[in-house]
Amino acid sequence: MRPWLTRGCVMAVLYAAAETLSTRQAAGPIVEAGNVHLILMEKHDAGSVRSFAQARDAVLQDYKKDEQTRVENSNLKYLKGKADIRLAPEYR
Repeated sequence: MRPWLTRGCVMAVLYAAAETLSTRQAAGPIVEAGNVHLILMEKHDAGSVRSFAQARDAVLQDYKKDEQTRVENSNLKYLKGKADIRLAPEYR
């Protein structure tokens, strides 16, 4: 069972009823094609749109984090290639 509803994943009648509910609110019985449905909205999070500045900052932070990870992995690969690891005979 999905804990969320999106347009198109349920019948339009059920989505329309759920769309108007707020957190911890219940919808009355909805009869559709001979079936009775009850809806309890546990949590209603309205979608949000970021401003360009907010989106730009988020993208820049993600890019910096990914670039740092790439550089660290590249350094590790280089160092592993240059390493000359020798083990004492008792540890082989």
